[in-house]
Amino acid sequence: MGDYEGAPVAAVDLTLRGPRGNVYQDVSFKAEPGQLVAVVGPDGSGRTSLVLTLAGRMKPGSGSAAVAGLPLPSRAAAVRRIVALGAVAGVNDLDGGLTVEEHLTERLLLRSHGPKAHRRVAGALDAAGLTAAELPMRADTLSAEQAFRTALAAALLARPRVLAVDDVGDRLTVAERDALWATLRVLADSGLTVLAATREAPPQADVTVDLSGTNGGHDDE
Repeated sequence: MGDYEGAPVAAVDLTLRGPRGNVYQDVSFKAEPGQLVAVVGPDGSGRTSLVLTLAGRMKPGSGSAAVAGLPLPSRAAAVRRIVALGAVAGVNDLDGGLTVEEHLTERLLLRSHGPKAHRRVAGALDAAGLTAAELPMRADTLSAEQAFRTALAAALLARPRVLAVDDVGDRLTVAERDALWATLRVLADSGLTVLAATREAPPQADVTVDLSGTNGGHDDE
């Protein structure tokens, strides 16, 4: 897929409140283009909601945030155009009846890439750590790692400036988890800014946003 033009991401005292209390609270950090950001916390810590907020998909309650200098939530629509979602359960789940190739082709048709489609698919597969042998596999037969990588490949077709992924490492072996983090590290090193929600911070992260104990475990995921 070639090098990416990443975008800076920043938050200052960002807070989201739900019916039962804070989802996340007073989150502040800054990430430069090409950095890998690990949003860390246990289930219920607000990590998914924070990633979706920074992707322009959720509206925070207070504080400030910006992606590529675009303030959130006022420029959320513009942010959504430059932030692509990889695997986020309940938001962009794979269709079990479609193959890997069909998921990617469907994404390309939505973006009208025409004759460049084959080259874009090949590049996205390579960047996501998939092979052509996996193209005919139905989504409901994929392993957890393959499903994550398929969603990743679909997101990369958009040539985003920021990639947002959730639950890195869930339902994976240690070796599979390490391989996924290595893939995300390579993507960041190619210029893409990567926001990754996870239970445990990986050594590959440039920036760690620790949400443990910040909200009392309300209203996440």
